[in-house]
Amino acid sequence: QIKDQIKDAILKEELTEGDALPSIRAFANDLKVSVLTIRRVYDELEQEGYIITRQGKGSHVAPKNTEIAKELIVSVHTAKAHVCSILQKMCVNDRVQAAVKAVKEGMV
Repeated sequence: QIKDQIKDAILKEELTEGDALPSIRAFANDLKVSVLTIRRVYDELEQEGYIITRQGKGSHVAPKNTEIAKELIVSVHTAKAHVCSILQKMCVNDRVQAAVKAVKEGMV
């Protein structure tokens, strides 16, 4: 949940490139959670490219990752194509069913 909130803030640009995140210890104290929990969250966010952590400098929001943006765009287009395909099949199926019904009812 902590990780998701930070990711959302970055994606919504509430946190932008270069913004400093609280120190692990300060953040853990503020949220009343274990330092290990925050360390794990920061490690995961860094592995996913959302933040950069430097010894003695702290953690900061990473520069916008164009690869992540590209992946999201491709995912949206793929999902849209899949939905369109399903809708087209449904329309064809509806037409076929209507034709079968018409034949059964002697309308054709």
